[in-house]
Amino acid sequence: MDDELSQAAKDILTTIQEQFKAARRQFILDTAASAPSGLMQLLQSIPGVGPYTAASIIGEIQDMKRFSSAKAIIAYSSLDPRIKQSGKSLNSTGQIN
Repeated sequence: MDDELSQAAKDILTTIQEQFKAARRQFILDTAASAPSGLMQLLQSIPGVGPYTAASIIGEIQDMKRFSSAKAIIAYSSLDPRIKQSGKSLNSTGQIN
């Protein structure tokens, strides 16, 4: 069996990749247009956060004013799992999704 893809399959994959890139660019543009002024740039000032991650954060959190603190946002997003350990027991009270 030949491991090479046919030219037709390669063309289809290339088209899908181009459409995915275009959809990703449009997502970033749409999110930036609907976000509060400067929020995309502020999020991207965090090391490791680029335009797509910033747009994803805005899309997930939406109105950041509904949270009382940064800790509340971290808890909402399950990014700070808590582990309680005593003797032989180990209890996780959080999760990273």
